[in-house]
Amino acid sequence: MSQTRVNPRLEAVQLHQNLLISSEISCVGDSEMVVFAVPSFAIRQTAAMVRKLLRRDALLVSVTKGIEPETGLRMTEILTEVTGLQAAALSGP
Repeated sequence: MSQTRVNPRLEAVQLHQNLLISSEISCVGDSEMVVFAVPSFAIRQTAAMVRKLLRRDALLVSVTKGIEPETGLRMTEILTEVTGLQAAALSGP
């Protein structure tokens, strides 16, 4: 995707050149916005892994649906709890 700028599942959509596509977790350090698109069972662990890398002014966005069974927290609440930053949710039908 970083070379073609096309997601194979959304072939009609060209990805913007400013969108960084990486499998390296360290790339979040320079990001103004970080989108969390991981399964709900992994969001707490993922947030903990990136917590110290995040800019203090980073916008966190969760596209993960669900509630954490143990705590009853929404994904944005988990992100805020773990990182200390505010998080927004992006959802659809």
